[in-house]
Amino acid sequence: MLKSPEIFRSRDRPPFEGIDLIAADALSDLGFDDATIKLILLGPRHVSIHQIGNPQLPGEVHHGEEGTVDEEPPEARPPRAEDLYWPTPFGQAAIVQAVWANLHGDPMALADISKGLADLPPVLRAYLAAAIAAGQRDYVGLEKWKTEFDREQARLEAARSKQTREAESAVAAVVGAAAAAANAIPAVGQVVSAALALGLAIREALISSFPVPGRKAVDQIRDGHEGIDTFWGLRSTNDGSALVQERYRTAKQWVVQDPVAFQLPPVPLRTAFAFAPTTADFKEAASKLGLYSNE
Repeated sequence: MLKSPEIFRSRDRPPFEGIDLIAADALSDLGFDDATIKLILLGPRHVSIHQIGNPQLPGEVHHGEEGTVDEEPPEARPPRAEDLYWPTPFGQAAIVQAVWANLHGDPMALADISKGLADLPPVLRAYLAAAIAAGQRDYVGLEKWKTEFDREQARLEAARSKQTREAESAVAAVVGAAAAAANAIPAVGQVVSAALALGLAIREALISSFPVPGRKAVDQIRDGHEGIDTFWGLRSTNDGSALVQERYRTAKQWVVQDPVAFQLPPVPLRTAFAFAPTTADFKEAASKLGLYSNE
């Protein structure tokens, strides 16, 4: 239950309002003190995650004996908060909308994101890969459909008018260039380029009146809204509860506790999502990108 704003506006507490108040409420429930909550809400551009999670402790530094060198094996530096996210034109809602449009035969928005994939923050690359996986999950026999379409593609193309062939050739060139740019980015690039190829195939199928891949009935109830059943664009993997508030609470708790997901930018309340990747989708994608320092 959301605490009264006055609780966070007393003389001894920093003032929190709006989304910050919601986040402060969740962090307080998880046991964080006011000083730590204030550091967290300053955001990754001002405070490192290590400043929050690794407080300085009293002790002494041993400098070794004169004339000797203490050698330690080099360790991989864990990603800093500022390495995972920086301001970008694309947020979670734009990514989901692009993936959704791509699955319905309009790959241009996803191609636009793909062209600048190198500039997309790592935490949003993980979200993009998770969204692609989640979006395709509810298709029935997707690989079989793609194989059948590829077999008929030349025949379908020959049956189009010259004007349609020229127009679609231009679209294919734009999408192909975006896919090539995405392929230069390890791990996520191949996922994005394969998604673009699928979106282009669905587009061509629609133009040629070729049957498009079917979707499961569950797809009709997978939409959501930020602050109601998704938190920062993620749906809880364990969202089987009939209570919307419970699904939102479990998603929020997972994001706040996950060091990588917590670097995602906040999403405006009530933002609509045609679908949303789950926390497990994000965890898997972020792991494949090597964003967790302990893996």
